[in-house]
Amino acid sequence: MIRKNRGEISWLEFELLQKAKVKHAVFLKQSSEVTKFDWFEEIVYFNQVHGKEIALIEKRGEILRADGGITKMKEIPLAIKHADCQAAIFYDPVQNVLANVHAGWRGLVQNIYRETVEKMVKEFCVDKDNLVVCIGPSLEPNHSEFIHYKQEFPKSFWRFQVKPNYFNLWDIAKFQLRELGVPLRNIEVAEIGTYGNCKDFYSYRRDKTVNRNVTVAALS
Repeated sequence: MIRKNRGEISWLEFELLQKAKVKHAVFLKQSSEVTKFDWFEEIVYFNQVHGKEIALIEKRGEILRADGGITKMKEIPLAIKHADCQAAIFYDPVQNVLANVHAGWRGLVQNIYRETVEKMVKEFCVDKDNLVVCIGPSLEPNHSEFIHYKQEFPKSFWRFQVKPNYFNLWDIAKFQLRELGVPLRNIEVAEIGTYGNCKDFYSYRRDKTVNRNVTVAALS
């Protein structure tokens, strides 16, 4: 990822989206005042419930009960709040369709990424081979402990155990996307841990904080 600054605001951008018609930012901990950032006005937020509901977005400034949204409308910023969960941006440069999605471990178990891709295909005739998917900073494998994983995870996840009870959720996400037909060349996983980087990111597992990191994206 690429780190950028403007005044007191710092954020990260994905390399795969540098030439795309997408404005996006993963705001760092010290820059969580997203409303001060003039790229993004009348932001669409979501009441995230760790489910797999994906909303279709056609106007600014909404607050929807869903864990992500899809839009074909320009200049409608979609925001995901996260503290260890994955925030994933989906972009089809051919159909010019954008999604921003929240996926914690429960979302991965429910395969919210499949829900997103299938909805993009159904609603906007997206070709999976054109999809670019970028997953930002989130819980890293050496802090991703699940002592009840046999009850919580499907068996297909068990192979991603890196040591007893610890799992690589980044690789699980990549596995799910590849199974859906998204080309490996079009997948960027930041592989930046939120737990171990207390300077830049909030982490629920580390601090039990109510604060959240924010990832915003909009078609330009």
